[in-house]
Amino acid sequence: MARTCSSGTWFCRLGFQGVSLLRFTAASHWPVIPIGELDSPMLLRRAHLILAYTLHFYIHALPLTSPLCIPKPISLPLVRISQKLAIPPLLTFSDTILYNWVISTNEDIPTPLNVRSQTLFTGLRDEEEFYLCSARIELLLSNFHSQ
Repeated sequence: MARTCSSGTWFCRLGFQGVSLLRFTAASHWPVIPIGELDSPMLLRRAHLILAYTLHFYIHALPLTSPLCIPKPISLPLVRISQKLAIPPLLTFSDTILYNWVISTNEDIPTPLNVRSQTLFTGLRDEEEFYLCSARIELLLSNFHSQ
């Protein structure tokens, strides 16, 4: 069974097997990132997002016949951070929606019109809008409840 991709992103043009060879061939040789300096909930959430994205990209880029073994440089910091946050060590709704946006203007208050996503798999506008749709609803509801 071949994995296919219709978008024009670099990893789709290269093909999943090419990506698996390129991107994580040496993942088991990466250093295990210490998490002791992540002393705020914001930094822990950002680290969780990045590591969970890395985990999912790693898994989805493996050839279908490959055994699933997550390298320690990805799994250990993700599990440790997840324990600190009391959330699962995988990509969650809160990662992709609630903690994955920034204000795109000089304004101090986020509104549905001035936010953008920070981290995307493809970098395409439709992926960003998919995530922002839920984030905008959350913002509207929070404004509604604060009035």
